[in-house]
Amino acid sequence: MKKLVLFSYLVVLFELQLNVSVTGMTSAEAEMHLEAGKKLLAAGQIADALTQFHSAIDGDPNNYMSYYHRGKVFLAMGKSKSALSDFSRVIELIEPDLSSARLQRANIYFKKGQFADAISDYQSIIVSDSSNSEAKSKLEKCHSILDSLELAIHHHNLRDFPAAIDIYTNILETCPWSTEVHELRSDCYLNIGDVNKAIFDINALAKLIPDNTDAYYRLSELHYSIGEADSALNNV
Repeated sequence: MKKLVLFSYLVVLFELQLNVSVTGMTSAEAEMHLEAGKKLLAAGQIADALTQFHSAIDGDPNNYMSYYHRGKVFLAMGKSKSALSDFSRVIELIEPDLSSARLQRANIYFKKGQFADAISDYQSIIVSDSSNSEAKSKLEKCHSILDSLELAIHHHNLRDFPAAIDIYTNILETCPWSTEVHELRSDCYLNIGDVNKAIFDINALAKLIPDNTDAYYRLSELHYSIGEADSALNNV
């Protein structure tokens, strides 16, 4: 009888432990942080919402909704790399995956010019939801941009830099985080002697790629070449 009572006690204790995270927070408390974050996000208080979603994830690292909402906050803050990580985590945690998270991830890939990854996600969405018009439209856009990029590179290789610049500029209107296209366009600008516009693209590279020391070094050289010594020193 004593063994049965002890066993029952251990079962109850184990179940209680399952509801407490390694931080000492219960799943109910984690849910409270999630709900608080959602309300703050709806009110436009994204910094405070982010804090709540951090706490929700610390308390329950397996709740995909916390990652989903935190990903939306990161996206609103322009932190595409962090948003991408959270949306990918959502997709890992649930099966079948949340189409809205995959769509958010695909759109980030699209803006970054990672077209193979974007196409893969858009195709997966369409397979699971053939009526998803945004995924269909973006998939067509991916293929169209790839054709345009191929044409731009063709002009670039022929040293028809103005024609290449026009196409690169059109691509960057919809894919502003594409490091490849910024790099290519900066080369075109340098070849036609437009250093200031080349600086604009290389500055974008410095912001888009963390710890991009090469970009900062190039910025320093270019600023110095046009007599902007102070700006050159700021990028060293």
